[in-house]
Amino acid sequence: MCISTTTSHSYHLPDLKGALIISSIMFIFNSVVNVGVASFSGNRDFSTQAFFMVITTAFSTCGTVLGVLLPIGKMNPLENISLWMCVGSILTAIFICLKVERVHKPKWFGSLPFQEFQSMLAYGVPSWAGNIAKAFQQPFLVMMVGSGSVIAVGYLANGFRITGFIGIITWAFMIVTFPFVAEKSQDLEESKHRGTSCIRYNNVLLYPLTALICLFPDQINGYLFGASYTTGDSSTYIRLMALGVLFSSVGRLGGSILAGIGKTKANFWVMIVAGIFVITIVPFIAAKSPVLAVWIYTGGWAVSALSMIGFFYYEKFPLDWWKAYGEPLIPTIAMIAIMEIGHLAKSWFPLFIFAGLLSLLVMTIAIEKRSIVRSDIHTPNIH
Repeated sequence: MCISTTTSHSYHLPDLKGALIISSIMFIFNSVVNVGVASFSGNRDFSTQAFFMVITTAFSTCGTVLGVLLPIGKMNPLENISLWMCVGSILTAIFICLKVERVHKPKWFGSLPFQEFQSMLAYGVPSWAGNIAKAFQQPFLVMMVGSGSVIAVGYLANGFRITGFIGIITWAFMIVTFPFVAEKSQDLEESKHRGTSCIRYNNVLLYPLTALICLFPDQINGYLFGASYTTGDSSTYIRLMALGVLFSSVGRLGGSILAGIGKTKANFWVMIVAGIFVITIVPFIAAKSPVLAVWIYTGGWAVSALSMIGFFYYEKFPLDWWKAYGEPLIPTIAMIAIMEIGHLAKSWFPLFIFAGLLSLLVMTIAIEKRSIVRSDIHTPNIH
């Protein structure tokens, strides 16, 4: 209640208070949804997990639409949207619980042995706390910037929407990485190979998409939201947030790999490192310099990435860094070089864009084929 009142006062929007109170109810049901989804992720039943995520998004979207089309009583539009989204969250939780009951047959009521509960906490709390520290950063940054400039927070929100799409790539790899690495946790060499592969293929997708966003922020922003949103510092916001997503992928995916071998503390400390700069510095500079606040946000993730690499050595689990981060970068550098040269060609620029994308595809395939051949040579032939 206090948080919703404070937030509505900060944005000078009284209607926001009721919407935040109603939305908080969704936390309970979303937690049920997340536990249900995790139960299928742990069993590597990714098709069911993906279906659940689609259902969650579908119910949430329907709730948003119904909140606009079917207002209830004297509630304002924000409250109506929050209410119907809450209904969608409840329906999703019920649907997933029914599926979990049919597949896993869980014991819904009963005691939990203290020793088992203690071991679960020791493993899960660092990861849980680290995820909270990560999730806190973006909303906190938006609130701090929004307290000084509503226009700036609009640019910032659009930037998060654009870069959020490339963040989905790492999020998807995180889901697969944990059970994939954990399956061979007793075989450290195979676990390292699997962890390296997950990071490698994450970067094969993430590098070029990040580069394209950094090369064409105004064009992407203007196409999605209109030319009025391409003014001022909007392109700087987008570039910095795209780099922030790239840096954060190191810590997020690295945390999933180490969790797969039973080491979850790294995830907590790496997320704390990323967030400490935002929490301690941003409140003092956001109102006067929103751009500098976003620089702090991105810089925090850069330091976090270095910290995660340090934790791999601390846990005596170093990966093949060149294969994970170096090789996937080569095609992207070539693409950037061709497109930058294309700026000088003016009317021929579209042709250079096509050439850059083609070089990216050809070089990625060539490097991957060479990597597979090299792996086959070093794999012992056991009869």
